[in-house]
Amino acid sequence: MFHVALDTSLGCSLAIADEGGLLAEATLPGTGRDNDQKLTDWIVQTLQSHQLKLEDVTHWTAGIGPGSFAGLRYGVALLKGIIAVTGAKLRGVPSSYALACAVSPVNTETGGRIGVIQDARCGQVLLSVYVRENSALRPLMAPIVLDPDPLLLPEYACGQWVTAQAPMLPPLPHTVDDALCRLERLQAAALLQASAAQWPWPTTEAEITASCEPLYVRPPVFVAPRITRTFPQ
Repeated sequence: MFHVALDTSLGCSLAIADEGGLLAEATLPGTGRDNDQKLTDWIVQTLQSHQLKLEDVTHWTAGIGPGSFAGLRYGVALLKGIIAVTGAKLRGVPSSYALACAVSPVNTETGGRIGVIQDARCGQVLLSVYVRENSALRPLMAPIVLDPDPLLLPEYACGQWVTAQAPMLPPLPHTVDDALCRLERLQAAALLQASAAQWPWPTTEAEITASCEPLYVRPPVFVAPRITRTFPQ
């Protein structure tokens, strides 16, 4: 069995595993503006570099966000196309789970809660909260958009905080900023470890659609109208 995780919520990250464990990780280089054009060839080439073809992959895990709307959509759509041809299994796992997994477990007064902070534009943050139970992580609440100061409220307080978008975040409360784990990127390998009890493998097309529905809760971003150039008639 070959299991591949693909996340396109924050750039493109891929991880390959077999029954023996992790075989490889890769990140698509570039700015991300043309990742949708590069993604298919990059996946095929990455698999080929490990003597694998698309047909060899029996299980795909898709990162479903929160994150880039366009990135999530084209990543999930591509994987749906692949499994339609190869017959592999496909499930979705929140991308924020991979970020939460990057935080080393510690004993905290907040019940082992980990807050995943992402940029929500307009001076706001997007918060996902996980709780550590018996060394496993469980989502505690649906992602929510907040101004930074409410992060200090008891209902959102976490013992640990993590982000992969530190340069993009608005100023955070000092206690949150001081405890913030700043990652350079999301590592898709953590998605491979997601429990099938928590995120089961769908068996029908409807279940696949529900499992892979992107988590996108960023509010609309409005910009001032721009004067367009006019040309003489």
